[in-house]
Amino acid sequence: MVMTRYWIFVSFPYSDFNAGTIQETINKIKQSGIWPIGKNTRFRKQISRGDKLLLYQAGEPVKAFVGNAELHSDIQSAEGRRYPYYVRVGNVQLWDRCLYVKDVVNDLSFVKDKMHYGAYLQGGITAIPEADYNAILTKVRQRSLSSSPAINL
Repeated sequence: MVMTRYWIFVSFPYSDFNAGTIQETINKIKQSGIWPIGKNTRFRKQISRGDKLLLYQAGEPVKAFVGNAELHSDIQSAEGRRYPYYVRVGNVQLWDRCLYVKDVVNDLSFVKDKMHYGAYLQGGITAIPEADYNAILTKVRQRSLSSSPAINL
């Protein structure tokens, strides 16, 4: 029996892979079903089919969770391409309202130093416990039910 793992996939705007806004990047991923992975990306050897993902937009001014997805493949080789690896991603959802990390950081056990949470989100992929994954999704659902306006990324 394969155990589901939980990850944060980090997108940094205007890098070579993310040439554009987070909406453009997510739409590109939804269309292709592929998330490129660099050779030095942390945890790339541990990710596998069926794992659950949260999508995080790094950088100013956003610093927010913006969606979720699921891995539909183990890591694959992409010889001859700019990024040497990729995974197939499915069930990609871009949320109507992002969740700023500052609004949930106190609920996240993997972030030990709450003042410097950004250090825990470096490296392209971050491993998180299932409880933190669920805490983020719960907070997103609560925000969706509120009357707060949608946030444009």
